[in-house]
Amino acid sequence: MITNEVVNKGIDFIIENIDKDISVSDVAKHCNYSKYHFCRAFKEATGFSVYSYIKRLKMDYSAVRIMMDRDRSITDIGLHYGYSPSNYSTAFRKHHNISPLEFRNINYSSCDLLPDSMKMKKQLKSFEDYEKKIRIKKLEDFTVIYERCFGSYIGPGRYWREFIDKYKDYIREDTVMITRLYDNPLVTDSNQCMYDLCIKTDGNNIISIHIHSRHIINSYSSLLQQSNTVHASDLKFQYFIKDF
Repeated sequence: MITNEVVNKGIDFIIENIDKDISVSDVAKHCNYSKYHFCRAFKEATGFSVYSYIKRLKMDYSAVRIMMDRDRSITDIGLHYGYSPSNYSTAFRKHHNISPLEFRNINYSSCDLLPDSMKMKKQLKSFEDYEKKIRIKKLEDFTVIYERCFGSYIGPGRYWREFIDKYKDYIREDTVMITRLYDNPLVTDSNQCMYDLCIKTDGNNIISIHIHSRHIINSYSSLLQQSNTVHASDLKFQYFIKDF
């Protein structure tokens, strides 16, 4: 888990401005840190350098756009993330080991793209069956206590148990638990996928400066329809998908 609040602030700034020409110095300045000390803290907390993290997000987020925005040209997507056409193709191939055009032509429904653990689930139930049970709705702004993790989106149960035990004094019978996802595991290496473990709070019961809280604005929830409510008691979770 990433418990350094300054590093999390830097990550949020990078994500919010990933389509802009941001530098390591810009991120450090936003966090009111010197470039040297911020880079050191970032590397220690995440295992990545700030520069490589910015570059990786640009490559991964643009790849998701290539997947989703089928009518948008690859050149336009590259420009959106600050790359000239020739530089984007070179950087994309270096990062993904495939050209942007080849990537767009991939059949994303193929099991060959999925991790083994996801392939087994795909054999048991089709995506269309799951899609029928998913509903999306816009929620009002709210505050959460959260901790940030890097790792596979499949089975983060151990971290949830640790998180729940750590913040058990703030959990009630009707507490909403949320996993906020940021990456697409078909694009991002599973060990580098980022997510936030969250419990909803009114903000008034946060009394320790060591507790990380944030205000989630204009979020969209995606949850199984059979779960009308999400409670701590039965450990049903609501999932938030980051809109790139």
